Amino acid sequence: MRKLYMIFSLSLVTVLAANGQAFYNAGTVTIEGTGLLYVDGAVEIASTGSVTNDGVMEIKGDYTNARTDGAISNGASGERIVKLTGAGNLQTISSPNASSVSFYELETQNPATYIAGSPAAGVQATTNIVINGEVIFNSGALMMENNDLILGLNATSSGYSGFYSAHFTSGSFVKKVATGQPSTVHQFPYYKRDFNGGTYLPATLRLNTAPVQADEIRVKFEANSNLGNIFHVGGCSNIGPGGNQNIMLNRMVENFGVWRIDAEDASNNNLDNTSGWEYDLTLYPTAAALSNLTSTYGSEYYKLLRIASHSGNTLLNAPGSSTDWTASATQSGTYCDGIVEIAAYSQATGITATRLNLFSRFGGAGNEGGASLPIELISLEAVPVDNQSIAVNWATSIEINNKGFEVLRSTDGDNFTTQGWVDGNGNSTVQHNYSFLDKNVVPNQLYYYRLRQVDNDNNAELTHIVNAMITGSSVFTISDFIPNPTTNSTRIEIVSSDVKHVSVVIYNTLGQIISNQEVDTNVGTTPINFDMTEVASGTYYGVIKVDGEEYNKKLVIARQ
Repeated sequence: MRKLYMIFSLSLVTVLAANGQAFYNAGTVTIEGTGLLYVDGAVEIASTGSVTNDGVMEIKGDYTNARTDGAISNGASGERIVKLTGAGNLQTISSPNASSVSFYELETQNPATYIAGSPAAGVQATTNIVINGEVIFNSGALMMENNDLILGLNATSSGYSGFYSAHFTSGSFVKKVATGQPSTVHQFPYYKRDFNGGTYLPATLRLNTAPVQADEIRVKFEANSNLGNIFHVGGCSNIGPGGNQNIMLNRMVENFGVWRIDAEDASNNNLDNTSGWEYDLTLYPTAAALSNLTSTYGSEYYKLLRIASHSGNTLLNAPGSSTDWTASATQSGTYCDGIVEIAAYSQATGITATRLNLFSRFGGAGNEGGASLPIELISLEAVPVDNQSIAVNWATSIEINNKGFEVLRSTDGDNFTTQGWVDGNGNSTVQHNYSFLDKNVVPNQLYYYRLRQVDNDNNAELTHIVNAMITGSSVFTISDFIPNPTTNSTRIEIVSSDVKHVSVVIYNTLGQIISNQEVDTNVGTTPINFDMTEVASGTYYGVIKVDGEEYNKKLVIARQ
């Protein structure tokens, strides 16, 4: 073992080769921004040792930090990276006197290998790891096992794909978030080591807003083979030929498992039911799990579902009824937010739900096929009649055991009340047209309608939402950008009593055109969406032109 008790500094491209021996430091070592410390063996930092790394530490053996804070110091610039490059060997990261070991940047170039279920090569953590800059999976993996990988507020991960990722058994992937501030996209390259022989199950979370007490988000995959079969969880009639409605939580989760996503404050108190969140979530089930689900129409439909509550670290038993699971997408957008139509599932695509506001456990739902569908909905519309009432019209092509339809109405798109009932046709394979006339309406109020289809066993499905409005005088309003500021996407909403041709141009501060859209509005509310993913942070201006009039809206794109 090479023991160093002196103070020294490495600069430029100075290389210290330990020739297979250990590098032991109980004094002070400084690696300057252009410096390189290369150790062909293990590195041990004693409890009294002090290391400042603004350059590169490349290590072929184990890394042990015996300081009580488990840390090394870094300046404000330089590479500040520790590279673990002992490919073919098992390298460990440990902190005997601290609960975690921290790095500014950590790069693993050591692929993981398991023999009889135990790590045989790669980088294995025996403690929690904290990353303040970046963790880089360069054809390597971090075997975290039961420990947590914690990314600091401004930390990121890169180079991950499949096996080259963070491997866990019961540990969590943790991301620190800014208290009360929107954050950028967070990637969680999570590999569940003890599930189906090892499975890559990443998650992507885009945090749009956060409550003031937010400190961190924890992502963990929990395998469970007995969640049971839960049918008729939410419907969606505006996707697929004939309007496939049979979206259910079934074998995909039973043979798969669920993600647990928790939000916590600085004292590790759970914030799952705290209001104020808005985030988008993408999960990536395996193709094998999804292939268990079939489709009558040759396409497959998937949706994220969220369990309403959980208790401690114990995965709940199968809910007793479908009401224990709720669709994770909010009703503020399209009813079928979170449903993706894909003929051939791709691991790179995942299943996305947007504008979520509660954390908990998440699982995927899928189309089981059309044989048990209560109805096939061809169309659903709401139209003004003589500017005095609103007709809700719909048509079915197939009905199975169909008792009838409740007609539901809302003035905000979220809270619905029953307005009437229309009998169904029981069992039928021919088209049936239905209509309900709502006479209890007032001018210039936008009304939202949906159907609650009920079968003879009193099982029920909800359709998507349509809207209409009668007018006492002409109405035309343009919202501000929503959300604003934004990180990647935004929209404006136009409410109009007439069909309008609208031009929307977004300019930067130099007068250059960033986006240019022309849209014909509907009667009622028309959203106009903008993808700003490739647009730099800054201030922009939207110019909306309609009927010779010009409206101006300010937009701010803010990314950390």
